[in-house]
Amino acid sequence: KLEFPNNKDIDPYDPTTFGYMEIGTIVGPHGVHGWSKVQGCTDFPERLTRAGMPLHMKPVRKRAPRKVILASGKFLGDDQFLIQLQGCYDRLASQSLKGSILYYATQQDTVQRTDDEVLISELIGLSVYRTDTDDDEQKLVGKISGVVLAEEMCAIPGLLHDMLEVEATREVTDIGLPQDLILIPMVPEIVIKINLEDQLILVDPPSGLLDLTYIREEKVKLKGLLPPAK
Repeated sequence: KLEFPNNKDIDPYDPTTFGYMEIGTIVGPHGVHGWSKVQGCTDFPERLTRAGMPLHMKPVRKRAPRKVILASGKFLGDDQFLIQLQGCYDRLASQSLKGSILYYATQQDTVQRTDDEVLISELIGLSVYRTDTDDDEQKLVGKISGVVLAEEMCAIPGLLHDMLEVEATREVTDIGLPQDLILIPMVPEIVIKINLEDQLILVDPPSGLLDLTYIREEKVKLKGLLPPAK
């Protein structure tokens, strides 16, 4: 049942308060045939790749989004997309779209979730427990810090599985640093149960899986000028 939001909660400058969900921002043109580069922010990549998908776009300095139709789209990985909108077939037209924000109308309900589908955002922060041990200290594996999609690791569909990126506890790894990460394949044989209500995931890892950790490398940030080389 859809209910119109309370007038007090509506911000006329923020489409997300009146039925729209932000799914990406056009960052610039690509090529000479009207394609645009998009920085996505959606758990449903098909909303930016399925031809004929009705979207809404709010250009820079405009107050409200207008309806547009997706002519074609490609997922590049790492939340990057290439899209072409109907009526936009040259670089000049795509250049004018730079900075526009793309929205999906929540009333469309074009993408339906099945009972066994979850959003990536729903997985982040869940505690991961193993079921193959009676040692209470070893049961907690860690917390989910991210999800690595299969298409980001391999361009061949079906060759790899999505991976849960788990920040390991000290009991799991020998090094015991908070930066230790474990990749757990999202397959039914390993990920036994996802319980969103209790904020936990049960896994039955094969021997040796939890020993395959890696260190998250933090990017170096320069906070000042470097001294000249001698």
